Amino acid sequence: MPLAKGVLFVAMREHLRLEFGDAALSRVVQGLPGDLRDPFRSAIPSGWYPEELVPAVVESVFLHACAGSAERLRPFVQEATRDSIGPAFRLLARMTSPEFVVPLVPRLWSGQHDTGEARLLVRHRGRASLELRRFPQLRDARYRDVVAVLVETVVGLAGGAKVQVQCTPGAEPIESVRIDAAWA
Repeated sequence: MPLAKGVLFVAMREHLRLEFGDAALSRVVQGLPGDLRDPFRSAIPSGWYPEELVPAVVESVFLHACAGSAERLRPFVQEATRDSIGPAFRLLARMTSPEFVVPLVPRLWSGQHDTGEARLLVRHRGRASLELRRFPQLRDARYRDVVAVLVETVVGLAGGAKVQVQCTPGAEPIESVRIDAAWA
């Protein structure tokens, strides 16, 4: 069974509580499949949890905290992503450039997931392409959107860069995406 590190779940849970309140957190937990509620409630940063929890939490947040609004989900994902990244990396990223941070994205991804493959395809001044492969959760369109926001947020930490990301799914069945990022 594919696993994901708990640090993102902890950040999502805490951001839910701060941004939307305890009632919204309860609605999100209740919106999860029964077997995923306890792992989300009890997640610790260093623990490993079923990968299927990631898209399930995103969908439940979308429906029960963001009222089905992609515009409300986006800042939630951005803040949870920032909160899930250690303070040392955030500080380092702020003092560098996107060109420095982009090659670290595959390493960050691999440190959070025990399945799939993340790799840098190409990097030039002002743009880069990455690929995520062998990752069945990418079949879910909302999950692909969240992945794009994650990459945008991480790369955007670098010197406060304005980053634009496009996520292009691979062939059916979708288990890979190409992520093209550009920044100014």
